[in-house]
Amino acid sequence: MPIELSFPRKRESSVFAARTVLSVVAAFALISPAAFAETTGIEGLFGVEIRVALARSAVSSDIAGEGGLLVASAESGARLNTGSVDRIAVRRDRRGIKLNTLVFPVKSIRVEAQGGIVSFNGKRYRGYLVLWDNDKGTFDVVNHVPMEDYLRSVVAMEMPKSWPLEALKAQTVAARTYALYRRQENAGTYFDVETDVMDQVYGGVAVENGFTDAAVEGTSGLVLKYENQLVKAFFHANAGERTENGEEVFRGVDVPYLKSVPCRYAKQSPYYVWQLSIRSQEIENALSRAGLFSGKITGISAHSHTRTGRVRFLKVQGRSRSELVEATAFRAAIGSTRIKSTRFSLRKQGQTFTFMGTGYGHGVGLCQWGAKGMAEAGKNFSEILSHYYPGITVSKDDFIATPE
Repeated sequence: MPIELSFPRKRESSVFAARTVLSVVAAFALISPAAFAETTGIEGLFGVEIRVALARSAVSSDIAGEGGLLVASAESGARLNTGSVDRIAVRRDRRGIKLNTLVFPVKSIRVEAQGGIVSFNGKRYRGYLVLWDNDKGTFDVVNHVPMEDYLRSVVAMEMPKSWPLEALKAQTVAARTYALYRRQENAGTYFDVETDVMDQVYGGVAVENGFTDAAVEGTSGLVLKYENQLVKAFFHANAGERTENGEEVFRGVDVPYLKSVPCRYAKQSPYYVWQLSIRSQEIENALSRAGLFSGKITGISAHSHTRTGRVRFLKVQGRSRSELVEATAFRAAIGSTRIKSTRFSLRKQGQTFTFMGTGYGHGVGLCQWGAKGMAEAGKNFSEILSHYYPGITVSKDDFIATPE
């Protein structure tokens, strides 16, 4: 599923605060970054890296590695003297980051598996991990992974492997472009994307398969550009008749390539038409928790619509007052898997509100079910992408492609 909201990223600290001399601190085995690279077998970036936040504000985690773990300061490259280990329990200690029984007074730690696959809390990932002390008494875990390996997992999570190859290719190019755009946006932070629908769903090694691998290989290095610039390639599950204009969902995203287009190929989706009935008390509780409305609700009606027919604002009526609530915020409060889109009508019967809608997701950019339908109708991935992102070009950036 695509991103629907955006949270600010924690900025990387450029100055590390002085720390108290530790009573129990592991020793540093100081070697140069070049020597560390030689020791770990790293010969440089495998194409372009993407930095994926696997965990935010973690209090504990377990890391394991095939062939043993290599641990170093992420800033200096200096090897940390953890001894020979293939499993590490990570905790945040008031004196620094604690690995098993040893405390290291550093801002960030790099952990790599000699066998190439590192395990975080039981899930296996390519690339390596960086543990970040976030100055909140917890730590963040970021997976640095080659872009094309990242896509092998993302495409497998975002689109069924049984779908046509041209649809999988369209998804791959959109996902690659989106990740690179986020990488540009977050250049001053220590991670680029998250692992769920806030960005792109990422499942690690376990979900990789030959079908989506073929889509990644078959589009190696291909990205979407508008006027020679990377586009923000939003995508969603099902548009329901037509896609939405970008500026209606994402503030400040008023660009030609995210304008509404018809979506005639997505009707086979089980979510093309949906219905939800929900008791008024449940809505009251949800809106109160979200800070959108408090008190008894006597009525809800659509106050305004976008040009494509989606609800923009709802009027929520109470016993003595009413409030205008943004439909996207209302949907998030109730649950975006329940109210599947803002393209809906509603009615009230007794104490129950029934929502009748079409489509699934924010509706901006590539419609995944539409891509499937277009591929089945004989369209290739470039034609699919050109339909959903009007005016774009599909081009190859050689620096993105994996080495021969």
